[in-house]
Amino acid sequence: MNEGVVKHNGIEINRFPIYGPEWDKMVSESKFAMWEGFGKFRTGKICLQDHPGIVSFKNIRIRMLY
Repeated sequence: MNEGVVKHNGIEINRFPIYGPEWDKMVSESKFAMWEGFGKFRTGKICLQDHPGIVSFKNIRIRMLY
């Protein structure tokens, strides 16, 4: 599987590649293009990001991707 899926309240809201040519193209066209190694690791830590304002996280499920 080389896709990430985001679901909110059981409804799929986003689907995206997590590696491969399509992913590399997306990174090369983003603000992260100059970050050496960005998006190259297949294992590591998870970070939940927020922007100014109140953010809540509930029932987060994380699966191992192979």
